[in-house]
Amino acid sequence: MTEFLDVLTSFWHKWIIVPSFLLGIIGFFFFTYSISNETMQRKKTKTIGITLMGMLAFNFLVSFTLAFSLETLVKKEIINLLNQPGLVLKINDEEQDSEYTNRVINELKKIGNATPEHSRPEEKEIIVQIVSKNDALTLRIMKDSRRRFEFWIYLDKYKFTKDNGIGNNISTMVFLKYFGSKKHS
Repeated sequence: MTEFLDVLTSFWHKWIIVPSFLLGIIGFFFFTYSISNETMQRKKTKTIGITLMGMLAFNFLVSFTLAFSLETLVKKEIINLLNQPGLVLKINDEEQDSEYTNRVINELKKIGNATPEHSRPEEKEIIVQIVSKNDALTLRIMKDSRRRFEFWIYLDKYKFTKDNGIGNNISTMVFLKYFGSKKHS
């Protein structure tokens, strides 16, 4: 189910949103043009404008719903893995001791609890591999450009979450040692 939703969401964001936005802009111009004169021809123009703007609104609603649904499923998948016993944690291909592994796992269970801010991730990243007896996930974690203790999480398993992250960031101090001591406000 998650794989299908990933394909659909990625397709929708790549091939539907941009043309829909352009058609919405064209629809806005049709609509504003039709307001100036109410002849029969202008009524058709107004209808075309309203239809194109309606399509834009519908496509944004579908896009948001797909992305939210995918993020919810991915978070559940990650939490299910994190709740399994005997996990092995590797950060940048180095296996971590059990104490640090437990700290990281407890912090990763809080995915999506940070307050979203209009910032961006820094370029430096760490690769976190979580391995259980039956499954494994690879996360890319990037530090927030503004908040010192906030990190962006990307799951490499799906195309959409590889490029767009997994919703809200995570607020923690557990990864700071991998990002140096550069201070942020």
